[in-house]
Amino acid sequence: MHAVVKTEKGRPRVLQVGLRNILNPVEGAVLVPVEDPRDIRPLVVVKNGVVTETYPGIGHPVVVDLDEGPDTAYYAVGVDEAEIVDTTRSLRKALEIARKALKTATWKVDLELQDAHRDILAIYTLYERRLP
Repeated sequence: MHAVVKTEKGRPRVLQVGLRNILNPVEGAVLVPVEDPRDIRPLVVVKNGVVTETYPGIGHPVVVDLDEGPDTAYYAVGVDEAEIVDTTRSLRKALEIARKALKTATWKVDLELQDAHRDILAIYTLYERRLP
């Protein structure tokens, strides 16, 4: 994340904050790196009708009901509905990948549950920013 900062009347003024590749250039302003406050949503895993795992995050929790997709063999992380960043057999590893992918995502990070043939069983949105 970066901020577009311009000094006006001797004071810095933040004009924009966002990913570097989507910020508009402003004459006389500089790009300043800022800490990314975004995080994926909390995740609750349900199996056999019981909560078996929970993972921290920000916002309303995503409930992954493995009873609805019992054939889950892979977890894939997608960014901005354009590409799969990585695929793994571990949900914990997939969430680590999702957090890293969030740094490059413009507006969305999804978790796909896939079967052994890599067919999609379910898609869960872990992060989404509403675009104007």
